[in-house]
Amino acid sequence: MAARQACGECGRRFCICLSKKPSCCLECFDGTPADPASHFAPPAKHLLAA
Repeated sequence: MAARQACGECGRRFCICLSKKPSCCLECFDGTPADPASHFAPPAKHLLAA
């Protein structure tokens, strides 16, 4: 389910499953702003020390 809830463009994970056709959220598809309460924070980019 996590893969169906994540946007392929921006990586945000939504509380609902996204459509298979655009395979991204509406904000990435046509610029419609997404409600901040409808998605989780984007995944953190981990910078591991060597």
